[in-house]
Amino acid sequence: MNSQRKKSSYKTLQNSGKERNTNVVRQYVPVIMKLDSPEFKALFTPELVSLVSLFKEYGHELRIAGGAVRDLLMKIEPKDLDFATTATPDQMKEMFNAEGIRMINTKGERHDWKLDANRRDLTINSMFLGLDGTVYDYFDGYKDLQARRVVFVGDASTRIREDYLRILRYFRFYGRIAEQSDNHEENTLEAIRHNAAGLEIISGERIWTELRKILEGRFAGELVKIMISLGLNSYIGLPAQPNIKEFDRVWSLNCPEKVHPMTLLAALLTNQEEVMKFHARVKLSAYERDLTLFIVENRQDKPCVKPLQPYQLLIVNSKGKTSDTREWVREVLKYRGDFALLKQFDQWILPRFPINGNILKENGVPGGKILGPVMNALKHRWVENDFQLSSEELLKFLPEVLDEIGVKPKR
Repeated sequence: MNSQRKKSSYKTLQNSGKERNTNVVRQYVPVIMKLDSPEFKALFTPELVSLVSLFKEYGHELRIAGGAVRDLLMKIEPKDLDFATTATPDQMKEMFNAEGIRMINTKGERHDWKLDANRRDLTINSMFLGLDGTVYDYFDGYKDLQARRVVFVGDASTRIREDYLRILRYFRFYGRIAEQSDNHEENTLEAIRHNAAGLEIISGERIWTELRKILEGRFAGELVKIMISLGLNSYIGLPAQPNIKEFDRVWSLNCPEKVHPMTLLAALLTNQEEVMKFHARVKLSAYERDLTLFIVENRQDKPCVKPLQPYQLLIVNSKGKTSDTREWVREVLKYRGDFALLKQFDQWILPRFPINGNILKENGVPGGKILGPVMNALKHRWVENDFQLSSEELLKFLPEVLDEIGVKPKR
């Protein structure tokens, strides 16, 4: 890929989409370069070669569209490919039927490349790539990509109103493309502020998909604060008055580290009720929901002579998968900025607890629901003694434990 933008050249396409009295309107198309990179060549699997040949055989043009073009220009191998074609749905249906290929979506319209580019969200996502490597750029997307500039195609409000999720997509791509955390264009931010309420009609699942990527990306702390300043929080499940000061603290501690998006998000939430309100809006996974609840419940100071002990006890008393709880404790320590303690925690291996339910029953503890509280009390003493107590030593605490919880041993 050339580092300097080449001067635009122009090429005539005879089947670019508009028809008038059965005569094709010729449309000049800006060609900015021709790709020949290893990433581009790697796209040509046997399946893609077959698809390209099929469209060519029937006289239709096929181009790669949108994000894949952007990634290739950044020398990144795309994760998936979107295509656009001059073939109408009826023509594709006829072509695929003739070749014995099932076509799922038969709706659409005759293609106009520039109109298609104009409907896309950001200029950096509005480019097309011919299968011969020719890059077509109608709205200076390549120029913006080189400048690490993130802007909507045409009028920002118009693009946003076509799909309000584009508000969050703007911030996601800003974190991915921009070189500075605060180099937004004022007219873009004003368009977002003016259209923020439109996010209310967007499904929670779509909102969370974008918001999670923002939290995982570059400049997450700065971007979330800008989003809140523009009034987005009320429409995406966050409190009316999020705890920005706490969020700032957690972000500043963790921005060099790999931190779970829920760890950052938890800082904006004051209590478990706010966690559940956010969950109701965006439909978190069970793991994400439980992690956030765990962080909110356990992020406070835990004064102890042995600082690691309270976190070891959380593992010992875990009712779920120990591996999950261990990851949750790690996130709590990141949230708190206790990285020295995190290192100790990572080196600690949980020993096997020497007592089980059968041993307790054999020593006079009634069965049923009482076993749990007795087991937890003995585990607490085991942790206090650095996991060194044997089963015989632990059973010496049994009368004391039973007395504490008001249970008489069986004789």
